Parts: sequence; structure tokens; C-alpha cells
Amino acid sequence: TAEFRKQRARGRRFADYLNATYRIPRDWAGSATPTTMLCRCEEVTVGDVREAIEELGAEDVRAVKLFSRVGMGWCQGRMCAANCADVIRNATGIDPTLGSAIAANKRTIAQPITLGLLADWEHEAL
Repeated sequence: TAEFRKQRARGRRFADYLNATYRIPRDWAGSATPTTMLCRCEEVTVGDVREAIEELGAEDVRAVKLFSRVGMGWCQGRMCAANCADVIRNATGIDPTLGSAIAANKRTIAQPITLGLLADWEHEAL
């Protein structure tokens, strides 16, 4: 509807304003302390990610995810994958493609179900 489009456009203008006003500096990862929370879902800090990079040799978002659990929580990396890429870029000088971060944003959120629910499931729906 026209009213919805008008409301959405207004919201997008406001989001653009906020992004311009409170822009995150590209080099923020260099000044982040080791205790800075990077992934709230899994409680992974910048220090945890740096440890995965420096001590375990991770050089991309996927490897860091496997070693530190960053991006494995409820949001599936929607909130932290791009920030993880910034920390990797800062720590290694390697500019990881944000393909992993973009792909994470397209994933649907999973809903856990019990084995009992699966056992009771009727196959007629197929």
C-alpha cells in the first residue's frame, strides 16, 4: 500500500541518517580491547577472535567461527560477521571477503525442535 511505502521510506531515511551520524570508523578493531564483546549470542570477545587468529592461524571468517564460535548463536552471524571480518583485517592485514558475512545475513533463523516432536510427526504432509 502507499501508506506502507511512505512509512518504509521514512524509516530508511532515518536509518541512513543514523548510519551517517554514528558511522563506525574503519579502524575500530585496532582500538578495541580484548574484552570488547563481538558476538553477544555466544559471548565471544575481540580477544577470543584475536586468539583464534594469532594462536590457531585462522585467516577468514569461517575459520575464526570454527575456532571461537563467533556467529554460531541465534543470529547466525547477522550481527557480528562483518565485525569479525574487521578484526581479521586488522589483525592479519588480509582483507577477507565479506561473502561469508553477506551469506550469513541471508540465512533463515533455525528453530530447535525436540526429538519427541519429530517422532510424532505425521508423514502425510509430504
